[in-house]
Amino acid sequence: MCKWNDLFRENSKVIRIELGEKIARRYVKARKISGVYVVRSVSHNKPKSIRRMFDPDKNGILHLGRTANLKGRIHSFLRGTRTGKEHSEAMRYHRHKNEYKKRGYSSVQIGYKELPSRKAKTLELKRFDEYACAFGELPPLNSKRG
Repeated sequence: MCKWNDLFRENSKVIRIELGEKIARRYVKARKISGVYVVRSVSHNKPKSIRRMFDPDKNGILHLGRTANLKGRIHSFLRGTRTGKEHSEAMRYHRHKNEYKKRGYSSVQIGYKELPSRKAKTLELKRFDEYACAFGELPPLNSKRG
């Protein structure tokens, strides 16, 4: 089973936001440090299930990622959902935002964990493999693994 939910437990940080709304940079409390992050759809602060090829993803994972700068990357994702620029997965959301909103996928949580770059890469690839094995495909906003 996919363990990205670990990023929504102790020792992790979580941001809840409506996609497409303007965000002040100071709102993103992450530091400029490497790590992994996950974006999941929520309804009333609980994960919103997403239909996938093999089984429904009850954790509502929309995007998995890693970065050398958590603060910048998370802010870039949020800004991209509003502007359609900067972050490829956010651009994908922006292109189909009316469909996502109609289906109730506009409220999200972003969980992140600071990790050294090498560990972040290893963890991200492991979680991609687990997700693909469980659901038969990548999360909806990811275009490629890793």
